Amino acid sequence: MSLPSETETFPAVPQSLLGIFLSFLRRPVYSERPHPSQNRRAILSEVLRLYSLMITALIPIVFLISMVRGQVGAEEDPIAEFLKKTSLLVLLLAVVVAAPLLEEMIFRLPLRFSPLNVSLPLAFVLLIINIGNPSMRLLLAVAVGLLLRYLLHHRIKRTTGHAFYAKYIGWLFYGSTVLFGAIHIFNFDSKTYFVAPLIVMPQIMAGLFCGFIRLRHGYWWAVFAHGFHNFCAILPISLMKFGSTELQTNGFSDPTNASLSATDYVLIVFLLLYVGGGLFLCLRSAWKMLTEWRLERKAAKLSVET
Repeated sequence: MSLPSETETFPAVPQSLLGIFLSFLRRPVYSERPHPSQNRRAILSEVLRLYSLMITALIPIVFLISMVRGQVGAEEDPIAEFLKKTSLLVLLLAVVVAAPLLEEMIFRLPLRFSPLNVSLPLAFVLLIINIGNPSMRLLLAVAVGLLLRYLLHHRIKRTTGHAFYAKYIGWLFYGSTVLFGAIHIFNFDSKTYFVAPLIVMPQIMAGLFCGFIRLRHGYWWAVFAHGFHNFCAILPISLMKFGSTELQTNGFSDPTNASLSATDYVLIVFLLLYVGGGLFLCLRSAWKMLTEWRLERKAAKLSVET
């Protein structure tokens, strides 16, 4: 089976970013290498525009999740408690650096074939699974990882591996996305498990976003996109750590509370600007992408008719 060419995977004909993304979601395609001939500034622009689109699409979903959680009487999520109690430095290292590196390695690194891309995630999964003692897990992970890498390198031709990926990339892409969402159900209160598909929808959408970035621009851009998303998500909680004990305990639920300090009010104003300004920029960027896509479709329709 021949592999899709670079032009088949990522068309050289001018096309809107939303059009490229939707086309990929309808029919994921595979290439041996990331999309060529783009500088870092252009790639960064694509990543941020797609991120704006994801946040815009998540707005109604987040409101719906909040309503469902209120209806079932869900308690505060364990992850939220961790974010509040963890020091700022550890929080940034764990959520913005370590989590994107490890999660992208497990779920997105294997989306492009190579012996290392396949063996390294499997070895790490064996290492973190709670079976046996840590020493045995380490030995098992190293042994399985090295054996699998050897077999893939010496027994499987590179062209065969890429051909397999080209044939089954849809299953691999959506399978990794669903698994990525599924593992995050444990971040939430057990009362919400019966609506798990809804509760983990933000993680599933993030998986689609990062998976597309990984296949289009490479693993490290997916890590950056994941880390940027996590940073934006934890920024409000991180800034609250600079506020008073009252602010850290009760949050911004009562801005008129007389016990809040002047610093607390500065933080409140900053975060209102951050949230409001961020949503405005995301909505504007998403609308522009939608407009470009609609104009492109209209132009394509006219060219077919003529």
